[in-house]
Formats: sequence, structure tokens, C-alpha cells
Amino acid sequence: STRKESSAASDVYKRQADAPDTHPLVNVLNNSTVQGLAADVANRLTSTGNPTGTVGNLPDVETPQSMVYYSPGEEAAAKRVANQLGINYGPKIPAVEHYPGLVVVVTQDLQ
Repeated sequence: STRKESSAASDVYKRQADAPDTHPLVNVLNNSTVQGLAADVANRLTSTGNPTGTVGNLPDVETPQSMVYYSPGEEAAAKRVANQLGINYGPKIPAVEHYPGLVVVVTQDLQ
């Protein structure tokens, strides 16, 4: 049933995604116990032409699923990266606000 929810959410996002894709830096943070997951995802992103920034861990927060988080004006890029990885996207959460560009938070579901 998650698929239905995410397609409804992406319909809402589609209507808002009018800004051009700025190809911002993509940070990849591991929020799982799977070692090397952020590096694997960063390599996938680099191989599809995305500039990557910080690759590391996101401790002290638990995110329920892998997500691409974006700042205002970066929604088109977030949508593209989310589609490349097959995950959802949404506005930045406080734990990742200080990172420039997009933040991909990876959990076990991207193994």
C-alpha cells in the first residue's frame, strides 16, 4: 500500500516542480546498520552524472525509509535523483538542513 501513497504524494509534487533542475551537490548519509551503503549509493549517483558531496552517516535520527531531502528551489533535482534511486523525496528535515544541496538519507530498503 506504500506505492499508492507515494504515487499520490508524487502527483502533488509534480504540480509544484516547475523550477529548473539546478544539478546541486548530492550528499549521501547512511541511516542504517548496513556498512558501506552510503558509499554504494554515492557511486550509483556519480555514475549517472550527479556531483556528490558528503558521504557519511546520519546518527541520532531514525528515518523510516530512504529519502531525498531538498531545499527550496531544488525540487526538480530531488525528483530526478529520487526517480534514479526509486525512492521518495521531500523538504529537508532539521537533521540535514545544514548540508548544502540535496541530501539522500539511505536506510536498509536501498540495500
